[in-house]
Amino acid sequence: MTRRAAVAVLAALTLLGAASGCGGKEEPLQTRTKAQVESMLKGYGDAVAQLVGGPLTNWATVPAPCEGHHGETATDGRFDMTGNANIPLPDDRFVATMQRLRDRWQQQGYEIDSFRTLAPPERGGIMSVRNPADGVSMTVQSTSTGGAIALIIATPCYHPVPGEHPVD
Repeated sequence: MTRRAAVAVLAALTLLGAASGCGGKEEPLQTRTKAQVESMLKGYGDAVAQLVGGPLTNWATVPAPCEGHHGETATDGRFDMTGNANIPLPDDRFVATMQRLRDRWQQQGYEIDSFRTLAPPERGGIMSVRNPADGVSMTVQSTSTGGAIALIIATPCYHPVPGEHPVD
């Protein structure tokens, strides 16, 4: 596995752990189709790409069974989903773009979980945010090869619509 892939997997697992908990029994889950969740993720991705100023490349979504707070995996169809892509971005614009994203997301009421950039002459960094309105989390980070931002978006847990099995 390349360093870039390992970093992306680690970030995705971190987001899944933070965002995919199925919540307590008193917290009702929303019901969504797989297509609705994919569309929502794509909307987030497109919005980030527009702010960055480049297209989403290598867009992919992955549904998974929800994981509880103690590591248990849902067997009743509850699912969450991640979306990931790269967005081309010259290295010399990375820090300014990260600051612009952070400022925009703060204005929109997102929770900034972490924000780190490397000091010059190094270029790179990572930021994780959460939208409290819908529980969606995002991580944007530099890629190991440079020239792009890696974007990972994770949803909270949902009930599937009757008859649909998003994880299968």
